[in-house]
Amino acid sequence: MTKPKKVVMLVDDETAVQGLYRRLFDRLDWEGRVYGDARQALAALSDDVDCIVTDMVMPGMDGIRFIREVHSRRGRMPILVTTGYATEASMRELAGLKVEVLAKPFDPALLLTRLEQLLQERKVG
Repeated sequence: MTKPKKVVMLVDDETAVQGLYRRLFDRLDWEGRVYGDARQALAALSDDVDCIVTDMVMPGMDGIRFIREVHSRRGRMPILVTTGYATEASMRELAGLKVEVLAKPFDPALLLTRLEQLLQERKVG
């Protein structure tokens, strides 16, 4: 019996970052669903998504608003926020939303470790 693929949704408006994630997900044989816009990602959010990686600062809908929408639709699911522009106020808000935060720039190995931890917590929880 084959192990089901991990399904990770990425939301980031930077095409270079999208490419990095696509390569990483392909190498790991994960299903990576990549969106450049939070509204598109919300429209495509399905029950088989295991976790979400989202940027904080995006045009149209920022990461905090996106996370709140995800929580209202799916409850508290594993979410990792990547940001290079965190303020003290936004960090407090993210802590209240119970999401993980990874500062940009980051090492892809650290990203992978954090994603594995989130996915493992979801399996246990």
